[in-house]
Amino acid sequence: MTTIAIRDGVMACDSQVTEMGSDIRWKVATKIHVINGVVIGVAGDADARELLDYFRKRRIKRASTFRRKYPRFEGAYSAIVASRAVRYSASTRPARRASALSRAKAGIVEVSDPFIAVGSGTVAALAAMKAGASAERAVEIACDLDIYSCLPIHTQEVNL
Repeated sequence: MTTIAIRDGVMACDSQVTEMGSDIRWKVATKIHVINGVVIGVAGDADARELLDYFRKRRIKRASTFRRKYPRFEGAYSAIVASRAVRYSASTRPARRASALSRAKAGIVEVSDPFIAVGSGTVAALAAMKAGASAERAVEIACDLDIYSCLPIHTQEVNL
């Protein structure tokens, strides 16, 4: 459970890791990873490391390659995968709220919307960005409203 958002070439995330719905484990977790120039933000199960290993082992350097060769992973998580001007949202389960992500069932979808968010703070982050907030500010607002998201905020530029 977390909040990850991307807008204007910046991906932002909170830092809290929550297990089993209420057991807070860490408040300084890294949820944004850069592998071979691809920026990956992961929300959900710790088993999302399977997704990260996929990028490391296959040396995938473009998000579009991921789109064509997307495997089925175990666990329950959502992710934003971005490189250059291409952004994808991947999920192993159907999304909860209205967004570009919710138009897809479990799988991967290319996102053309100007911003996107995944995780338990999705609704708050999307509302904040709809009102003009940056990705970083949107995640900060989500941290105020979502008990499963917590400061500090981490950011990563995405080459557009």
